[in-house]
Amino acid sequence: PPILGTKGAKLQNRTLEGHWWRPGKGDEKIAGIATFEGSDLTLRLLGAFIERPERSPGVFSIEPVRDAPMLHGSCEGKPVTLLRCRETNFNMKMAVETEWRQAFDADVMLVGIWLEEPDEACFESITLGVHNLLEWSARSGLVEEHVNHEGGGAGFSTSWDSSDAVTTQVDDSEVSLGLGATTRRRTRVDRTEAILAEHVWFSVTPPGPASALTLVRRWARRLQDLVSFAMDTPCALNDVELSWPRPAATGADGEPGETRPVDVEVYFTSIYAWQPDAKPVRRFEALFTLDVVPFETVLPAWFDACERFGPVVEMLLGQRYVERTFVENRVITAVAAAEGLHRRLLLDETYVSADEFEALKAALTGAVPEEHEKWLADRLRNEPTLNRRLRQLAEQLPEAATLPFLPKPNRWSRRTTDTRNWLVHRFEMDEPPGGSEMYMLSRLTLSVLTLVLMQELGLDEAHLTRAAKEHKSFRWLPKNG
Repeated sequence: PPILGTKGAKLQNRTLEGHWWRPGKGDEKIAGIATFEGSDLTLRLLGAFIERPERSPGVFSIEPVRDAPMLHGSCEGKPVTLLRCRETNFNMKMAVETEWRQAFDADVMLVGIWLEEPDEACFESITLGVHNLLEWSARSGLVEEHVNHEGGGAGFSTSWDSSDAVTTQVDDSEVSLGLGATTRRRTRVDRTEAILAEHVWFSVTPPGPASALTLVRRWARRLQDLVSFAMDTPCALNDVELSWPRPAATGADGEPGETRPVDVEVYFTSIYAWQPDAKPVRRFEALFTLDVVPFETVLPAWFDACERFGPVVEMLLGQRYVERTFVENRVITAVAAAEGLHRRLLLDETYVSADEFEALKAALTGAVPEEHEKWLADRLRNEPTLNRRLRQLAEQLPEAATLPFLPKPNRWSRRTTDTRNWLVHRFEMDEPPGGSEMYMLSRLTLSVLTLVLMQELGLDEAHLTRAAKEHKSFRWLPKNG
């Protein structure tokens, strides 16, 4: 099985020096350096890609290439492809073209392949690791045994037992969670050291070949978000690879040779970059792990929730990925996420019944001059108020789960509504909230959304209640409320 982590956190940093060219123009190679540092993917050229359109017969202009859907490179003996490149700098102070300088940003870098088209569907699977994935998986093959040595003394023996990958289906794709280990032996002058490292990874196999952009967009961010949500901390991606069944050369008999799988390294800007000082999250610190809810249940449920709730999940997780921001932004984002979740989760909720609304609408439009009837009718909506939306979200949860940190839901919903309206609509309030109160209101709102989403993922009442009572993200709320 593929073993991740043996090459280091590839999404941490990488520098590749070589020559670069536009597809189909291999005779115009330019030296340059591609750099990835976890947050930006850049290409700096010792020259520039130039177009020379003919403006009139025999008259040509010089224009730098501003956008390149794809660039090819040869670095350290490896083929490299950059996708969706945009010029960020062009310097032509000197008249000699070899002294010009150009820089690009890129969305994706593939090391190990030259694509023929940016959206070429040639990859069979994507494999990726996420920090804290081992703890979230609640899996381990490490076995420690107490050993009594002959002649006296005791010690411990460590071994590793393999196990099959856990697999489930998401739409038409197969997603598995694999477990593997590597060993490394080092000889010192006074001893020999053996290091055993255990790794867990996601592997996704779509129903047919897919492009790099499709696989990265579809799977990388959502799997990263799932682990970040479950572990209640930002988790970075690492070791992302695509499997490419490279066709072998045609044999002497004219028949094509067998395909050989090639692992293509993938680099792209992630929502949360690898942090060198990040501390691992222990299993008991997580909101939930796979020993609480099965992989076969939570993974399809997560992708279903992302589809149904759309940007709500991103707004909720944005509070984890971006920890430092103004409290006003926190309140507005939390309330927007709550309203968006309510609209998608409780589609049929209205302010009054349909018949009552039609009667009310007729009475209101009939009370204004005829020229204003359409204007008023277009602005009347039979929708719950924000106050009611917040209360109804809290009512989706078992009372035992909300009681530990939200003993008075009505007070929270009213104060949150008034604060949102003060920030966005009215700009006046008898008792404006201070920064601490706004922070608390945002945290309370996000806590409700977190429990609702956990419930949608299949967590039962007992686990929701235990999380609300014991988890660090909930435990401090009543003390500061």
